[in-house]
Amino acid sequence: MTDVFISYSRKDKAFVQVLNQALVDSKYDAWVDWENIPLTADWWDEIKSGIEAADTFVFVISPDSIASKVCGQEVDHAVEHNKRLVPIVYREGFDMSLVCPALGKSNWLFFKEDNDFDTAFHSLVETLNTDLDHVKVHTRLLVRALEWEITAWRCPVIRLWLPPSIHLVTTLFSPIATAAFQ
Repeated sequence: MTDVFISYSRKDKAFVQVLNQALVDSKYDAWVDWENIPLTADWWDEIKSGIEAADTFVFVISPDSIASKVCGQEVDHAVEHNKRLVPIVYREGFDMSLVCPALGKSNWLFFKEDNDFDTAFHSLVETLNTDLDHVKVHTRLLVRALEWEITAWRCPVIRLWLPPSIHLVTTLFSPIATAAFQ
């Protein structure tokens, strides 16, 4: 599991490298796609796994990331898995109507060139440390649930353990039937 997944446009890579290094220097484990995807792997599956394994999803907002289909898919996957979203504005000049509504619900951190990086980074660290226990428990449970979902149906022993469908129907409806005949 990682602390932070960073979603960004390739055009913002220089900034993300600085941000990633600051996170590493502050003892955070950040997932960034230039380091964590093996050459022969399915890149989209790796991205999804990176999002699922992260406690926090950081989205670097710029005109290019807002216009990126892949960045949008990453946000959607993070929202689908109830990840804590932390939007970071790096470059302005984007159409607000194109911003994913889930990102619009959160307070944004501003890392624009005219902002002080250290002050903005301090705000990010405070955000990452807020309610950390809850976030870590959520991530651990999500990862385990996804592992179960992937492996459970492949295991014949587990399938044998499940009750037959008639047993399920009886179990579900017996309280209703009992109440109806009283």
